Amino acid sequence: MAKELSRRDFLKGMAAGAVSMAAMGVMGGVSAPVAHAADAI
Repeated sequence: MAKELSRRDFLKGMAAGAVSMAAMGVMGGVSAPVAHAADAI
């Protein structure tokens, strides 16, 4: 027996998915600094 999905529940799920996708997009552009061997000398 499947639970019927209300419009409000659907919109909440879509909003949560959009926020998480936006966060992943922002975090995808961030990278940790890489230590180069030439800098250590």
